[in-house]
Amino acid sequence: MFRAVNKNWSFIRFVNTNFILNNQKIAYIDFDGTLVKSHCVHYLIKINSNIKSKFSFWVWRFFLQLKAPYFHFLNKTSSSKFDTYYYSYFKGLKTTQINEAMDKLLLEYMTSKLFGQAIDEIRRLKSEGYRIVIVSASLDLIVKPFAKSIDADHIIATTLETNNELFTGVIKNKSVNHHNKLKAIKEFEEKHQLTPEKRVSYGNSQWDIPMLDFADEAIAVNPDKNLALWAKENGTKCLQWQLENIPRRFHFLYMLLKPFVSSCEGLSHIPRNGGVIIISNHSSYLDHYLIGLSIMCRYGRRVRFLAKKEHFEAPLERWIHEWLGAFPIDRSKVSKQSLNSVVSLLNNNEIVLIYPEGTRSSDGKLQTFKPGVLFTHFQSNCPIVPAGINGAYEMLPRGKLIPRFSQKMGVKFGPSTTFLNNANDNKIPRGNIRRSLLNDLSGRVMGLMQ
Repeated sequence: MFRAVNKNWSFIRFVNTNFILNNQKIAYIDFDGTLVKSHCVHYLIKINSNIKSKFSFWVWRFFLQLKAPYFHFLNKTSSSKFDTYYYSYFKGLKTTQINEAMDKLLLEYMTSKLFGQAIDEIRRLKSEGYRIVIVSASLDLIVKPFAKSIDADHIIATTLETNNELFTGVIKNKSVNHHNKLKAIKEFEEKHQLTPEKRVSYGNSQWDIPMLDFADEAIAVNPDKNLALWAKENGTKCLQWQLENIPRRFHFLYMLLKPFVSSCEGLSHIPRNGGVIIISNHSSYLDHYLIGLSIMCRYGRRVRFLAKKEHFEAPLERWIHEWLGAFPIDRSKVSKQSLNSVVSLLNNNEIVLIYPEGTRSSDGKLQTFKPGVLFTHFQSNCPIVPAGINGAYEMLPRGKLIPRFSQKMGVKFGPSTTFLNNANDNKIPRGNIRRSLLNDLSGRVMGLMQ
């Protein structure tokens, strides 16, 4: 839940009265380039791709591309002029169109560009008693859902004037950029009568220097040339945050698969870092590629999947599966040793795809789940993300070698879940409790298969 608390600046806060009552440590974090490897122009493109027809969108994007040098020039010379010109492109857009694009495309896109190291840093700051405030010149309607998804406490962002729920393309009062960032922060603290015992700020560009200079501790993240020079002169700590490197071969394979993918939803439910267990129904050899390539190429994280050991006996087949990141397992006797190998992957912060049915379905219907997934969950303390695949059985069912290219398939990911009460709770449930947990997971997957 959000509520505006100042008529001059774009202050948005999550409802949390403790923040107003107590003077605490505050971390001010820039958004684009610092938290996420992205740029506000990318958001404009995503919004228009969601509201325009394919033809009109590509025409619009062609002319936008022609103006790219001018955008780049303004971005390097004047943050205020850049924002004024950039937001003129929002004229005539509806607030509902922004919200719809946020739900369908933008949140998932921004999550895929989120630095895993940023999440680790936010968790550390939270554990040390800091309140997290995202400060950004980007549009508040775009920033606030993302801020909520990463457990930030507040945002200070830019708002636009509206007329009958249509954006006028004019910034309301002032954009939250450069020196205005510092002014907004000071007014934010004054409004809530805050005198923080410590301020720490994170930024990536020269436009963040006033905000960084105001803090008790400044941290430059992937700094541009001017910020790097400032950081060197002031002895400021510099961090290099990176997204996971996905080999080009996976992008190539995804390009071949993409024409046969009708939908891919819910990728933002997958955590940005740490070990993750993906569970799914299994009815086709295409399941590995649909889930694995979607996560790797659209979400930016590597995926390991289990494959029967017979696939690793022939040299060529072994090379293909190792090339794809497969992990051998003996289905005839799923031993504790093999499951411990999966736990090791999870403890090494990998994503592992598991099919709890144990083998492909012969009729496309969901089969009974086996308990191995609970062993890996309780031993690794990693969350489980359910996924439901539809269309893969119709495209390449068990026993067929040639896909039906007239068919299409889709996948939907659901919210992560855990059955752990605490980090030390690694006792595997037995009997009715175990069956109840497996039925719970089966129900989640079945609901996503629709």
